[in-house]
Amino acid sequence: MLLLEKAYAKNYGNYFTIEGGDPVYALRDLTGAPFERITDLKSGNKNEYWKMLTNADKRQWIMCCYTGNTNVREEKMNFSDSGGLLRVATSVNVLDASAYNRLDDGLPSTVVIRVWLSPTGKQRVVAAAVLRRQIVYDLWDEVYTVVTAGPSGRRTVQVKFKAEALKLLTAVDVALTGVDALDPALSYTATVQAELNPVSATNLAEVRRWLSEGSGGGLDRGGSFFGSFVSVFVNPKLPAADRVLRLTSQPYRRRTSR
Repeated sequence: MLLLEKAYAKNYGNYFTIEGGDPVYALRDLTGAPFERITDLKSGNKNEYWKMLTNADKRQWIMCCYTGNTNVREEKMNFSDSGGLLRVATSVNVLDASAYNRLDDGLPSTVVIRVWLSPTGKQRVVAAAVLRRQIVYDLWDEVYTVVTAGPSGRRTVQVKFKAEALKLLTAVDVALTGVDALDPALSYTATVQAELNPVSATNLAEVRRWLSEGSGGGLDRGGSFFGSFVSVFVNPKLPAADRVLRLTSQPYRRRTSR
């Protein structure tokens, strides 16, 4: 089993790419057999579902379950004070095996990354930022074009290898707020949420507006403007997208000089 997993990960680039996602794609890759997906367990007839499962078990069919795109987990992040700013750095790979494979089909893939800082255990947001990444593979020139946009500006990079493109797509390094704005008596938690191909046109429009109206990631951007960001992007409910991954950091406490 370990050798099979290693071979499968190598086929898709690395182990991170095959983490999470819909197991149907893995079963299809490994067996080539047709499949049936059941998604409305809460609203359907439980007796009928149980009959279906027992029948499949008698036939020795492969069965599995997963939690959809509600992937939330804790992750150690790097915090650093630089030039009076608090920087948060991590990597958030929202691509599963199927999405990783589709990077070569010549169609654009978009990742929207939202980052916000809150007092630990509280929903009050003290700083926030949004990043947008898009990757397209040129079938003729055989290069990946990655466009990144965030508080530090917009840039376009072309790379030859998929691993390089994936690194550009998933790396997060953003300045959220001035260190002096944080209360040294409190600890803070950073949340990083990545959405693959968001389906909401409203959200994408808000991303473009946020990126086009200056830089910075804190309340210094104006109360109403910052409030509009929080209302759209900082939402306990995960939004609709091909896949969503939400990471929460370890507690961070502002260091004070003695």
